[in-house]
Amino acid sequence: MNREVVDSRNKIMVHSQYQKDRLVRSFPHQESQIKVINQTADLLRGRGMQGMEARKKYGLGADDIILSSFGYIADTKQNHIVCQVVNELKKNYPKLRYLMVGEGSYVNEYVDGKIIMKTGFIPSEDFIGLIRASDIVANLRYPSMGETSRAVIQVLDEGKPCIVSDDAWFSELPDSVVLKIPCVNPEQHLKNALIELLEDPANAQKMGKKGQQLIEEEFAPNRIVEQIVEFLG
Repeated sequence: MNREVVDSRNKIMVHSQYQKDRLVRSFPHQESQIKVINQTADLLRGRGMQGMEARKKYGLGADDIILSSFGYIADTKQNHIVCQVVNELKKNYPKLRYLMVGEGSYVNEYVDGKIIMKTGFIPSEDFIGLIRASDIVANLRYPSMGETSRAVIQVLDEGKPCIVSDDAWFSELPDSVVLKIPCVNPEQHLKNALIELLEDPANAQKMGKKGQQLIEEEFAPNRIVEQIVEFLG
């Protein structure tokens, strides 16, 4: 679809090295005209619905351990794997709850409204509130279509420890700010990653702070504007 645009010799901005590499393979003569510029963060810290308010609105207990996924619920998001792992872990972690924030019906058979829940479509202020209400986020995506994840950027900006698939743009995030799991046979790796975060909340908090720092330094709007101006200049 973008062949004419890319081959026009205009300057092209993409959000990941993964996408740049794909374009350069098809258009090697255009490499100098293609630049990776991050998607901007919303930087909503302190604004909008707060975590405890969101927990109350959506029936989540103050002492529940909330594992969340954000965005459309589809097989490429591997929500079914998270559901299966949560059901395995619930005996050892009775306060663990899995909340899917978004629309989609493909894992409805797992939803019991107690341990595994979903919200359906919600307003944007509730969306950020539920990020703040979360203790851990698992936003898996495989196979990738090359997209970046605005939800993950928001999750990191809110200082939440996040588990992602080791693929495409997600692979480019520093190992210090997310836990990456392989895309092949991910179940045991996801289980191990969750146990690691559940058993070491201090390290999870440290990871969240590093995520915030990454967003401040690399995804803030003023930083993106500077990069665009430099590239277009």
